[in-house]
Amino acid sequence: MAKILLSIHVLAAILLIGPVTIAAGLFPRYARQALADGPEQQSAEGSVRLLHRICRVYAVVGISVPAFGIGTAEVMGVMGSAWLHDAP
Repeated sequence: MAKILLSIHVLAAILLIGPVTIAAGLFPRYARQALADGPEQQSAEGSVRLLHRICRVYAVVGISVPAFGIGTAEVMGVMGSAWLHDAP
């Protein structure tokens, strides 16, 4: 069971965290273009809307990554391990 949960956790991290990271990284560039005057303003506004939607949807779905991580740690019995908690 732990192997299945760990596989789901890693797969969810790759598929759900990656796209929101890229979308959030591209957002400032297109936001500046959308605020500037010029011919690319219209396409930039559409891009900003799309990037905002990607960030919003993937952020909600991305909650499953820590949920599966906590579930995996519980099943493996490592919730109290020092390597899991990064507290000084």
